[in-house]
This record gives sequence, structure tokens and C-alpha cells, in this order.
Amino acid sequence: MNDEKKSTGQNDTKSDLSEAKTSQERITIRRGPGYVPGLLEPAEETHRKKPIYVGARKRRVPPWAVAIAVFVTLMLGLFLIVPKVVEQDRIHPTVVAPTVTGPTEPVEPTGQLTAVVKVSFAPLFASTELRAARVAELLLNEPVTMLDTSHRKMIKVRTSDGTVGFVSRDQLSADVESISASGAVMKLVIRTPFKRVMTHARSGSLLVEAPMGAILYADYRKGDLLRVKLPDDQVGWVNAAGLMLLEPHEEITPDQFYEQFSSALMAFYNRPLVPGGVTTQGISPEGAIFIAARLNGVELPRTLDMLARKGENVALKTDAEGNKDLKALSVGDLLFFHRLSDPAELESVAVRVDDDQLLVAFPNRQTLQLIDIESKQAQQLALRVTAVRRLQP
Repeated sequence: MNDEKKSTGQNDTKSDLSEAKTSQERITIRRGPGYVPGLLEPAEETHRKKPIYVGARKRRVPPWAVAIAVFVTLMLGLFLIVPKVVEQDRIHPTVVAPTVTGPTEPVEPTGQLTAVVKVSFAPLFASTELRAARVAELLLNEPVTMLDTSHRKMIKVRTSDGTVGFVSRDQLSADVESISASGAVMKLVIRTPFKRVMTHARSGSLLVEAPMGAILYADYRKGDLLRVKLPDDQVGWVNAAGLMLLEPHEEITPDQFYEQFSSALMAFYNRPLVPGGVTTQGISPEGAIFIAARLNGVELPRTLDMLARKGENVALKTDAEGNKDLKALSVGDLLFFHRLSDPAELESVAVRVDDDQLLVAFPNRQTLQLIDIESKQAQQLALRVTAVRRLQP
């Protein structure tokens, strides 16, 4: 009896141990509907154990990629789009002009639409054509009257001396405060070939170079330093060297005009010739006369045809062969001569200067020349003289 109990107890113990051992084994849970062990072949069984995805796995854009895209977009806007917008705003709205969508008739304003030159000097052309002839040049801060603003790139203007032509739109400014004497302490006339206008009084970068004959107004002075008003609501700084300083409303009083006029002309000797030029970077005989006269208080036209009607006529004596006596010329006299191919058309003008010389331009020379009035060149030139004019200061 005891043996049976002991046997029964051992069996119960073994059963408990077997159940405990069985409970410690890993139980494999296979997922998926309808799975029956041993139903599939081994290869299929292996494949069946792989996870199955009902839909495509969602892919997220990395945060760093979004940051790079935003950065590139900002850089493109900053360096490509913004400069174009600013450039368009700077060039076209500079001068107030009507917006046109196609060819229009020339606009003749009833009022005086004034603009000023905002670059060192600006060429004036006979038309809007690409290869149009140069009529003259305009100086920094020079006022002009706008006559026709219908063209997209050029504006037809008239200068104070009556010269008419076309100037590039982006070389003009509608801001005319820089030519106003109101609030100015001094009026400045540039007497050197070019005067540097800087951003700061003692040091700074170059804003613009004002050419000889340009007129600026200063609204502040400290010693030899002057703050000048410029177009487009800008200001710059210059020193007093090479300037003629006047009261804001004062005009230049001619003093020993002919001698000073002749002396001023010499600044253009041996300078490169440019049709209609008025600066030492490129000069024409009529342009040199225009600037030299302005520096001495006389305003003259800057074109050849209009200049030939200024002053009084001077009759030169001729010899038995009909040659004109150039020795009778006075300092400052202007000699107009015609083309060899067409006696009815003026070619150029020469000026009698000191030391019995003529300041003249020849077609085969690239610079303004000096010749003696008794030279062979002067005698050949005398044969083509159509008029001699003497300026009246």
C-alpha cells in the first residue's frame, strides 16, 4: 500500500516536472489565417514565415533635405530674383515717363519736364538708332528738358543752350533737388579735368567723377571739405582744390576773358578726339570752346552750326592771290572751315590761342593739335575758311 502511494507520488512528481519542462519550452506562434503545420513544402514554408505587408512602406523626407531645399530657394531669390527686380526698378522708373505698350506718337509735354544727368557725362545722339551720330555730350548734374519720353530706352531732350538730341534713359534722374540753390551754402564749378566725389569726408569709395565745367551745389562746408548734392537724392564729399567757389546764386564774372579763355582751351590740347565730346577723355573743338567759355562766365552752344552764329563777324584781309591773312586774328577768334568735298557743309572750327597758334582738329589725327598760323597747314586751312567769329563776353 505504501509502495503504491510512493509510486503514485513519484508519477505525480514526474508529471509535474514534465509539465514544468514543457511550460519552459518556447512556443512558436505563426501568424496568418488558415495556416496548417506541414501543409506547405519546406521552401514554401520558409517563404510563408516571412512578414507580409499589406501596403507599401511609407517613406519620410529627411529633415535635413527640407532644410537644404529651403536654403537653396532663399539663395536663388536673394542672388537671382531680387537683383533683377531692383535693377528694373532702378533703370526704368528713374525718369517719370508714361507707360507704353506699343508704338505711340511723340509726347510733347505742355509743362517743363526737367531731368538731370546722373553720370559723369552722357552722350547725346541724333536719333534712337543703334548707330546714330553723336550730337554732343551732357555733363554731370546738367539739367535738361524732356521733350519725348515714348521710347523704351531713350529720351528726347533739349539742353539749356538749345541743343536737342536723345540720351539714354538710365543716365537721367527725375530728382532735380541737386540743381536747386535752395538750402545750398556754395555753388561749385569744376575747373580740373575731373574731380572725384567720395562717399565720406576723409575716406570712402568713389561715387562719381565730376568733369570740368560741371556745376554742383554744396549744402555744408567745414574748412576745405564740402558736402555736395547729387542726383537721386545722394550726397558726396569733395575738397576745395580745383574748384571755383561761388555764392549759391552768383554767376561767373568774365575777367580778362580772351586770355583766360585761351588758357582754359589748353587743357584739351593733345586730348583724344570724340565727336561732340566735352571732356578730356574725349573732346571735340566745339566742345572745348563750350567748356572754356563756361569757365569764364560765357554760355555758348556746344554744336558747330549753332556756334557759327555766335559773336560778331570778323573780315580777314586777303592778298592778291585771295589767301586770307591769319596774322590779323586776335586771341580767342573762331575760324570755321568747310569740307573739302562740300563747300556748303562745315567741317570743324579752330581757335586762335596764344603764341600765334591755332588749336585745331584734323580728320587724319586722333588728338587736338596746335599749329603755327604761318605754317603750311594753316595756309591750306585758310583756303577753306567760311567765317571768322569774335566772341562777346
